[in-house]
Amino acid sequence: MTSPQEKLARSERYKSRYRADRSIYESKVEWRKNNREYAVWREMIQRCTDQNHVQYQDYGGRGIAVCVRWLNEDGYKNFLADMGKRPSPKHMLDRENNNLGYFPENCRWVNRITQNRNTRKNLVIEFDGEKRCLAEWSEKLGMKYRVLYSRIVTYGWSVEKAFTTPEV
Repeated sequence: MTSPQEKLARSERYKSRYRADRSIYESKVEWRKNNREYAVWREMIQRCTDQNHVQYQDYGGRGIAVCVRWLNEDGYKNFLADMGKRPSPKHMLDRENNNLGYFPENCRWVNRITQNRNTRKNLVIEFDGEKRCLAEWSEKLGMKYRVLYSRIVTYGWSVEKAFTTPEV
């Protein structure tokens, strides 16, 4: 039979071990929260190299690669040296040219709007010597996106006619 003193001692040992484990856990969680750049770097590598990753097909599967400098044993340090910290928690990693891989000259920190406008799925249109996605043209022209999209895609209007005909 275990004496009350032995039970108390065992309980105290458990509590102190739990507190130590918890503080280690909390410090890891805190580190991850404060090191979002590490998570971004890790996710970038997984998308491009891990065939089991959900997004591999859109990245590594279509030839998007990560530069050797960011993959070697000092990869994260090199990534951080090249890219710097995110300007704000709302910034994310973006490739200027989506058909090229991840390397310093092709990557930047951008906000959600900029990233959403830089995808393969966007309708990019050239008008008056400027190339912009349709959402940007919509803002610039002060016209509804849906109206412009319908005119060009659904009804087959020329870009000039779609952009210069006033909305009804």
